[in-house]
Amino acid sequence: MAVEKFADKDLHAFTRELASDQGKPGGGSAIALVGALAASLGLMVAGLTDGKPRYARYDADIKKCLKDLETLRVYLVHLVDEDILAFAPLAKYFAMDKSDPETASHYQAALRLACAIPTEILYKTTELTGYLATLAEEGCAGAVSDVGVALCLCRAVMQSARLTCLANSKYFDDEVYAMTVSREFEIVFAENMPAIDKALAKVEERLAR
Repeated sequence: MAVEKFADKDLHAFTRELASDQGKPGGGSAIALVGALAASLGLMVAGLTDGKPRYARYDADIKKCLKDLETLRVYLVHLVDEDILAFAPLAKYFAMDKSDPETASHYQAALRLACAIPTEILYKTTELTGYLATLAEEGCAGAVSDVGVALCLCRAVMQSARLTCLANSKYFDDEVYAMTVSREFEIVFAENMPAIDKALAKVEERLAR
């Protein structure tokens, strides 16, 4: 039997499924999709910039953006369904009697697995913001607002990935591991949120009259 692929659904079908009470797709899948949309906006701007004489001095950077942003777009779309698969064991064990040590152990493992894809999305989004920062400086002036939109989406994705992980990590028996997950996001945010702000400031500068 073929596995249902939510990433292959049209927008109406996907959002209808997201709105249902089935719990799949959920927040992790949604942020993967939003990340892919941010990558797509970056690709659009890079495509509009590539080959234009005005931006010839940036040719190597723009071509790298085109190549790597496409890789990120495809991978983030892939993570839409990977998040559903990663969450499935947690949905199974959540309602079970956790007084049984074996069930409790499986539940704890499922909680960690449910954090895996949002964390992966977080790190892929940090890669994405680097390319968007390049486009904020070097991308086609007529489409630089789209870079700004993509950067705003990235910030939302990163913040949302943190919330998705916290929803699961609060149930960890291992408090040290729970703190490690929380601290990991703090470190990534400290390194990347200022970079997003700086890139957005550049977008604003280029949009100023």
